Amino acid sequence: GGAGTLSAAQMRAVELATSAPIMLLTGDAGCGKTLTTKAIVHRWLGAGKRVRMCAPTGRAAQRLQELVGIGSVEACTVHRLLGYRGNTRAAPGTDDAAAAASPASAS
Repeated sequence: GGAGTLSAAQMRAVELATSAPIMLLTGDAGCGKTLTTKAIVHRWLGAGKRVRMCAPTGRAAQRLQELVGIGSVEACTVHRLLGYRGNTRAAPGTDDAAAAASPASAS
């Protein structure tokens, strides 16, 4: 699809994200991971879920925040989302939905 339009495969990914207990979205640069993530986040927000996004690095999380651009949803690092602090870990709530993506342009 064009800018802003999901392909059939991306729509399947959005549908899977709404029904599967866990999902990993992968793909090459420019394949539409960010657009798909944005659609998933919108779908989860519409369903009343608490949504959190994460990326492997602080810079990637910042870029994800810029690209997805949904004000009420903040992106953080995977470590922060999981509550990792050195040798300790504070578990996040199990009812959270989390969209994870690493934009290629953040590297």
